[in-house]
Amino acid sequence: MQIFKIRPLIYTMLLLMLVWTSYITFKHPYLGIGLSQNEQNQWFISEFYKDGIAENAGLELNDIIISINDRKPENHPSAIKFFTIEQAYTVDISRGDTIHNFNFAHSFSSLTFRYAMVLTSALLFFSLAAFTAQRVIHSKTGNSLIATFLTMGIVFLCAEASSREDIASRILVYSFMSAVPFVFAKFIYHFLTQKGYKLYSYERVNAFLWLMIALAVIRIIYFFDLPLHIYHVIDRTVTLLSFSAGCLLVMNLLLAVYLKNRLEYSFSALIVRIVLLAFGSSFIPYLLLAVMPDIIGYPLVSYSRAFWFILLFPLSFVYFAVKYKLVEHTPYIRSLFSPHHHQVLSFNRLLAEYGRTNALNEWEKELFPRFCKVLRLQAIGLHIVDQENVRLYRYGPMEEEELVKAFAKERRPDHLYQIYAIQSKFDLTSHLIIKRELPAKSIGKEQQQCIDVLIAWLSITLENMYLSEKLSLKVENLMTETAAASEQKGEHALWFRKTLYQMQEKERRRIASELHDTVMQDIYFARQRISAIRNSATLPAPTDEQLVELSEYLDVINSSLRDANFQLYPHLLKEVGFTATISNLIEDERVHAPFQLTLRIEQKNEWDRLDSDTHHHLFRIIQELLSNARKHAGAEQVSLHLYIDEHNFMMNYRDDGAGFDLNLEHDGAGLRNILHRTHSLDGTMQVKTALLQGVWLTISLPEKAGYSYEQVY
Repeated sequence: MQIFKIRPLIYTMLLLMLVWTSYITFKHPYLGIGLSQNEQNQWFISEFYKDGIAENAGLELNDIIISINDRKPENHPSAIKFFTIEQAYTVDISRGDTIHNFNFAHSFSSLTFRYAMVLTSALLFFSLAAFTAQRVIHSKTGNSLIATFLTMGIVFLCAEASSREDIASRILVYSFMSAVPFVFAKFIYHFLTQKGYKLYSYERVNAFLWLMIALAVIRIIYFFDLPLHIYHVIDRTVTLLSFSAGCLLVMNLLLAVYLKNRLEYSFSALIVRIVLLAFGSSFIPYLLLAVMPDIIGYPLVSYSRAFWFILLFPLSFVYFAVKYKLVEHTPYIRSLFSPHHHQVLSFNRLLAEYGRTNALNEWEKELFPRFCKVLRLQAIGLHIVDQENVRLYRYGPMEEEELVKAFAKERRPDHLYQIYAIQSKFDLTSHLIIKRELPAKSIGKEQQQCIDVLIAWLSITLENMYLSEKLSLKVENLMTETAAASEQKGEHALWFRKTLYQMQEKERRRIASELHDTVMQDIYFARQRISAIRNSATLPAPTDEQLVELSEYLDVINSSLRDANFQLYPHLLKEVGFTATISNLIEDERVHAPFQLTLRIEQKNEWDRLDSDTHHHLFRIIQELLSNARKHAGAEQVSLHLYIDEHNFMMNYRDDGAGFDLNLEHDGAGLRNILHRTHSLDGTMQVKTALLQGVWLTISLPEKAGYSYEQVY
């Protein structure tokens, strides 16, 4: 369920909890009396709990309890269920041969400061939940984080009323305390899987949460007047054990990811490092000093003091976020809660991967099946007419007769097929064809937005492909002639390759700059104008909803352009450095890669000091390697390792995929492009592979090739 839809219900429930717990706290002072029974079944005081007022009121250990609120002890709810005295106005005790009466009806609790602190803590976590909710529409990651903050806030809110043996508050504290670490583990799980990490089955976390729900339902028994002391002892122990198990689960998850990716400098790796440090400095001390000692005996630090460790979590997270400059990753932070993040990222990755190729049959085999899955379509096709040549690239069932009717506009409104015009110039006419799952099922808003983005992309891509086809052919022939002449004129061939690549990067930079300075700026001002219109006057609900949808659509287009801009020219190389850019590239690839992808970068500063040309070549090489792995390798494990060996910069690529026969001639240009780029850097490349043996590729760059010690800021 989307959390934003039930916000009023959540706010109402939290307000009712606040009123009720405040009422219990101020009406009943905290006595802090623990009871036991002797052999004669007499109730006596066996313990005074810290911060209770009973000990200072004159009660003593071993006092025999005669009555509580003028009733026998076994008839008082807190005595029979929890072996404590709370919510008591009068207590009659026997001390020796003397009867003493103690009246607490007009006593005031000395825990005002403690209550103020737990209430402040609860409001802090509720504020964090509200702040997050304002920036998320529907996201598993965002919803899990909101649930974590709400769960922690409810525990703090009900803590004081629970200490006074309020049944509802006790059930809430035990239930939500058990669930806190598992809900947080759910957030970590969704965040990491969103970033492409391959983790254990999600059912494990769900199984624990269902167990917590079952225990919460069983706790309804507390509302019945039954002798539940033994059950309460067991229930309390189970709660502490559940909390401990959940904390260990979170630490195990964070440590496993951190240790595996500690030499990676991506946004997700940074988040894992910060959360690990924050969690380790807050929950773990609370676990070791209060919870675990309480399971085996008595807490080393009282819970009223130990809760300060929990408050350290948000504070330490902020501290480590500032220390590790998390603010520099603002776009990635926004993507964490973006409601369209998965869909936009899917489109960006697909279009970036296949949109630059001139092999339309690869679109048919690789791109179209993925679009059918994302858009929930039966079939998708691309119809191209070029100088009287008709080509149809499609995936899924498409009947020729139905297509003819569709193009002739002889289709009913509920027809399965939808035809969209893409391009009609340069003697080139193209249409996008989609086939819905059901005739009566209309295209949804998000589907239509994605289709519009796809049409815009196809329009640009097909036009560029048409205009560059002949030029690309000439350049390819020239490259082949140059490679053939390289044995006799090596210096000239190397110069030509370097010049060609520099021209390519310069043109990429120019186009990327044009996109950023014109189209993306126009989109930004359009969004600002929409916001101004919405804020300037009270609009009818349908109009306001349409403006919201338009603003979200502009966000989708802007996100697509931003990702395309990055693929076209990786500006992050200049902004955050080579290692951070490569780490973020790997992080993006993980999301949709069908294999486990790992990255290790050693001597980070040395790699960042290489000159910009070397950075761009290495970035393109890694892009090409990952693209080949997705399209051809069929691997389960892919790894990249960057390190320095003596005076050489080394890059090792490994996969356990299909491999290939080096003795056979291959049509693909990927490996050849990698070799050309490596030679342009005065480097060497070694490839070890065989059929079904995977690929081992090593690139070695001499220090003098690009080690200019550029100043990095």
